[in-house]
Amino acid sequence: MSASNSNSPLLTRIFDDPTIVRQIQKQLPRLFWVAHRDATLGNRENPVVGFIRKQAMIYTLFRFLGRENVEILQALRREINVRVDGRPVVIRTHKVNPLAENRHAPGTTKSGIKALWSGDTVTSRETLLSPTYRPSSDIILIIVDFSAVLGAMYLITRELQETVLKELTPQVYFKLPRPGQDSRGAEFSRSAMRMLLNNPGTRRIEIRWTRPDGNDTLRNYDPYDRFGELWNNGR
Repeated sequence: MSASNSNSPLLTRIFDDPTIVRQIQKQLPRLFWVAHRDATLGNRENPVVGFIRKQAMIYTLFRFLGRENVEILQALRREINVRVDGRPVVIRTHKVNPLAENRHAPGTTKSGIKALWSGDTVTSRETLLSPTYRPSSDIILIIVDFSAVLGAMYLITRELQETVLKELTPQVYFKLPRPGQDSRGAEFSRSAMRMLLNNPGTRRIEIRWTRPDGNDTLRNYDPYDRFGELWNNGR
């Protein structure tokens, strides 16, 4: 099964240009390491890390595509983070490979990839099971885990999402929240993610999530130091 590739030529440039790919493979782990350090208190990583990673990814889009071509949408539009060349894009980062057999291994999360954020279970089910529902945006999905080392960044077009949705049906494509369940929305099923990520139309960049080495200034990055710098600069 394959789907037509109608996504933004500007966005696909990130995945197709060898020079950009090499820079992303080198620099994104450094930026995400800063996100991890900023969101960690003691030995516990706060969920805010996902928001900081999105900021890092949006900066990456600015850098390679031009700020004038990337529109940041209001924070309340949780399903669409940016528009690239006018085309809606949602950025998802996740700590465990959604195709992994063992989601309960150390360092992994038990949850899957969110398809829809919502605190209202009834509304989530009605929206996703509606005959008129269509995927609204491309997805940039980044699988990041510094303990597992190897991950990837994917570009999944909304056209491909719609193709797989029609093939599987919403009941199989989504992992829908049960009535009364506080799930904060619905997830893609493992069957859906397998078809989306393994489809030839899905672009992919392999990324090695290695911590900064001894020669990197970020090796001993301390998130509290920057507040000291801001304090001193304000004198």
